[in-house]
Amino acid sequence: MREHTEERLEKEWKELYERIKAVLQPYGEDDIDGGDFYVVDEIFESYVHQVEMHQLDMLQPKVIKSLQGVLAGYPDWEIEISVSIPKAKISIDPGEGLTLRDDAIIDGLDRKLLPKKYRDFVYEGSRPRRKFGAGIFAND
Repeated sequence: MREHTEERLEKEWKELYERIKAVLQPYGEDDIDGGDFYVVDEIFESYVHQVEMHQLDMLQPKVIKSLQGVLAGYPDWEIEISVSIPKAKISIDPGEGLTLRDDAIIDGLDRKLLPKKYRDFVYEGSRPRRKFGAGIFAND
């Protein structure tokens, strides 16, 4: 990891936030309530962006791969993908969804929660989230 500074965190967060929004724009609307997705607009204390998917089609491999491409040149950053579709009673938290890195996709999606049509999505270059003991996930 490169040296951490608050200035670096803020600068890179803003750059990636704009890039994430630009990549997702062709696929739908960014809105916390009723949009197709929501790019969380809060800076956390770590190098993480969160994206909440509100439509299952947003989980298509081409969308996820496009999002992963945003991280090229940002090896310290991750994008955590969660799913929140109250009408369909689907809720997958960030740590239980997909984690994108510049060099990997960590797939922790619980496909039993998804309709059959979406269970077979395969993300090129992905690997499952590592588990150890009683369903506790390791920091990948």
